[in-house]
Amino acid sequence: MVACNGVASTSDCDDASNLAYPGAAESCANLAVDNDCDGSVSEDEAADRTRFFADADGDGSGDPDVSDLACTAPEGYVANSDD
Repeated sequence: MVACNGVASTSDCDDASNLAYPGAAESCANLAVDNDCDGSVSEDEAADRTRFFADADGDGSGDPDVSDLACTAPEGYVANSDD
């Protein structure tokens, strides 16, 4: 247990980092760290994911009706919805 600003806490998962604490935002840039102390480093928890759109015909333009949130474009997906 480490006192932070005079408050003792046992819920902080990384006392050495001021970015890791219960309720902290997960980030695409740092998926290896469990910032919110929930025991998971899943990309699905990253607050800064981008919406990518399915590009079924491979023309570089995505379908606005078929999308996914991710840190990097999944295979077959693009960043624009101009199809």
